[in-house]
Amino acid sequence: MPGVAQSPKFHQKVVFDPVSVPANSTSVQNVLTGVRKLFAMPGDHVLIDAPNLESGLEIVRVPITTPGTIPVGIKNTTGAAINPASQTFYVTVL
Repeated sequence: MPGVAQSPKFHQKVVFDPVSVPANSTSVQNVLTGVRKLFAMPGDHVLIDAPNLESGLEIVRVPITTPGTIPVGIKNTTGAAINPASQTFYVTVL
């Protein structure tokens, strides 16, 4: 129903060390695996925030395709590879 707030099925703070992202590309990585399937299913909406992500990198939406696994897309908008530092990601599944 449009305009109705939805309670999260799952919310977790995760320390994650992304792999290097090549220039002008997007890398899809699993930020969480082994999540109870009840909390992460194909079709669920995923919100991911990484407030300390390096300049030139953006979080992009990636759908859940495997139950219990939450992917994150990291887009590099620069002309050089960036190897992001290990940092805290906030993951919410609706």
